[in-house]
Amino acid sequence: MACRQQQLSLTSVEQQQALAALEQPEPRVALGQALLSCAHTAIDVSDGLLADLGHILQRSGGLGATLWWDQIPVNALWRDAVWFKPEWALAGGDDYELCFTAPRSARENIVDMAHRIGIPVSRIGQVEAAHTGTVVLDTHGQPMPIERTGFGFNRRF
Repeated sequence: MACRQQQLSLTSVEQQQALAALEQPEPRVALGQALLSCAHTAIDVSDGLLADLGHILQRSGGLGATLWWDQIPVNALWRDAVWFKPEWALAGGDDYELCFTAPRSARENIVDMAHRIGIPVSRIGQVEAAHTGTVVLDTHGQPMPIERTGFGFNRRF
């Protein structure tokens, strides 16, 4: 973690939240079990969202994905901070959330299941056959340049 390596200075509140998320993640077991009935794929995000989504896409026959930056859940304290880089949310790792794909017809069911379980879910993009790899669009619909795709991965898209 960058603050432990003294590469980043956080307020005590920010540091406490970051350390709690890192050291005491909440496993999404109930959500994973509920998704068995409707998801096509799922993966635990541990190496970074882009890297782990890349595993899904590769194993799905080389599909592509478009992600919408403004739909990706990021702690409001961090998203608005001057020091924050979107790459950290996309490629940082140790998120321990689930990334999954499901048919459009399952959206309402997934939202209802997640609400009953008490775990928020967000639609952050879509899988596409029109291209390979992942494109992240900024709030203006323009592709964002991302250098790293995940923990231990240095790859441009």
